[in-house]
Amino acid sequence: MTKELLAAKTTEVQECEYQWAVAKARVAQCESEKMSINADKEILQVVGAVLKAKVCKNGRCVRAVVGGSSSGLPSSTDGVC
Repeated sequence: MTKELLAAKTTEVQECEYQWAVAKARVAQCESEKMSINADKEILQVVGAVLKAKVCKNGRCVRAVVGGSSSGLPSSTDGVC
């Protein structure tokens, strides 16, 4: 009886260790994806800033160009330039 109980507990521990390893692998994958997304986000922020600067330099309103007014409609008075 004791050997059977020990074998059952050993199997339970092995299953827990396996599940832990699977969870750690998922966390590592999510962290990798997060780093990739953050890198893409930084690039897009730079691109957005450059585009905004170019649009403002040309004298056009950024929100009117991208339709970002509070009413949802472009307006020549909604600019950030």
